[in-house]
Amino acid sequence: RLLDVGVGANCIYPIIAVCGLDMRAVGIDIDPDSVRIASAIVKFNNRLKKRVDIRIQESEEHILNGAFQEKEYFDVSVCNPPFYSSEKEASMQQERKQVALGQKNELNFGGKKGELIYPGGEKAFIGKLIYESSYFKKYCGWYTSLVSQAKSLPFLEKKIKEVKAQRSEIIEYAIGNKQMRILAWSFFK
Repeated sequence: RLLDVGVGANCIYPIIAVCGLDMRAVGIDIDPDSVRIASAIVKFNNRLKKRVDIRIQESEEHILNGAFQEKEYFDVSVCNPPFYSSEKEASMQQERKQVALGQKNELNFGGKKGELIYPGGEKAFIGKLIYESSYFKKYCGWYTSLVSQAKSLPFLEKKIKEVKAQRSEIIEYAIGNKQMRILAWSFFK
């Protein structure tokens, strides 16, 4: 079973989990429009209907609190977090990418403000996810999150140690010139 934290309107990770990996999935999101659209995708797709559950995260103060039902267990949670701390930072990164790619006024990323921006950026969001995961140790085998900036890793690794996770991994990969990483941690040995 897979938990997608911030499922978004496209419901992509649950679709991959069901269609590519023969898993069941739950997607949570704070945005009611994303939940409505993702729910419609599930409702109108027979393959997804009985294998994917979409839930609203009603609290802006929490990421995981309220995401789990009694005695529910997930093998893995995935998260594509908001990477930017402000609209200004997002715009500056967009301009930098356009120059590097030789583009003019072409978005190479999309999403609503809440999907791209979180106060404190990815360090704050993932740090909060790590902290909250410590309260839901028995609900998930591996927690994971994409990490855009390598400079965020020392801070996040420190947070993982603070919550006494038993294991952690950094999986690095590249898409074209873009270097990315997945941070994974578990409370099980």
